[in-house]
Amino acid sequence: MRLWVDPKKCFGHALCLEGTEDLFGWDDETNKAVANEGEVPPDREAKAMEAVRCCPEQAIVLLDS
Repeated sequence: MRLWVDPKKCFGHALCLEGTEDLFGWDDETNKAVANEGEVPPDREAKAMEAVRCCPEQAIVLLDS
């Protein structure tokens, strides 16, 4: 599983960054969250799904690898 943040939907609330620095980063140029590249580790999948659920703009997408 991989994560993707839709830059057109992200409004920069940064809720996804809470406790997920290994899954998400911050783009200072656009003031929006970005998903870190690579696979989500199996032990972090629950946290990734929580970030998807918590995004008020529904900008985070889980992708099958």
